[in-house]
Amino acid sequence: MFRMFKNVPEVPVPEAVCVEDDPAPLGAPFIATALLPGVADPGKILALEFDVAGPLIARQMFEILGSIASVDHRGRLDEVLEVPAPEDVWSIQLEHWEKIIHENSIGPMPVTSAAIRRLKREPPLPPKQLSVVHGDYRLGNYLYTPNGIVAILDWEMAHLGDPHEDLAWAFARNWQLKAAPNRVAGFLTSEEAIRIWEQASGIDVDRDSLRWWSLFTHVKAAALWITGAHQFIENAPREVTYAAAAWRNLEKQELWMLEVMGVTSF
Repeated sequence: MFRMFKNVPEVPVPEAVCVEDDPAPLGAPFIATALLPGVADPGKILALEFDVAGPLIARQMFEILGSIASVDHRGRLDEVLEVPAPEDVWSIQLEHWEKIIHENSIGPMPVTSAAIRRLKREPPLPPKQLSVVHGDYRLGNYLYTPNGIVAILDWEMAHLGDPHEDLAWAFARNWQLKAAPNRVAGFLTSEEAIRIWEQASGIDVDRDSLRWWSLFTHVKAAALWITGAHQFIENAPREVTYAAAAWRNLEKQELWMLEVMGVTSF
């Protein structure tokens, strides 16, 4: 993944120092990268030192995301990533995260179940082209300094799919800062971010597809928090902070699911 963008200057990534598939040393496969300057703390973007750079970094975030979506994967990633049929990308992702929800069940989740039924009942149009999807592209998953974004991090969920998936994830209420409500990456409206992304990617956003992936985003986030809660119940790790974060954020995901489905607003 790191080599893939070596000749794409618009997508800064850290140099891979070690790629280890053997889980023995650390308990899981891992990648070590070169040490780079910068911070990843989401709230830091609103600090005084980023007063001028903050809006530019927010714009850069969606320019880079557009560049990722525009990368031609053919002959570069086809040997290491599944190449799904465009009409199947939504069901592959939904089935994956639905399975995780069931395997880590902590009890009935009626709103999440309703959201999954809605997603299955009203699938999005197939993307016009398969894109590289980062899978966790958001404020907090890149290093930045007052000079701009240094590197995009956390590629472990990368796959080929619908570029609307990354855009919806980046827009999610999960990552909006309390000090900057209704702003993406701390500074942009969603419409501003869409225009920047469209210009960088060369792809026109389909609003219905974006809405579908927005609902999917909260189902996926719920799956992640359910996993955390399940791990607490199973005694790994046994820290109350993990449990509190999981249950608090699960409630938020279901409220936001209702909002996306048009049931109510919060």
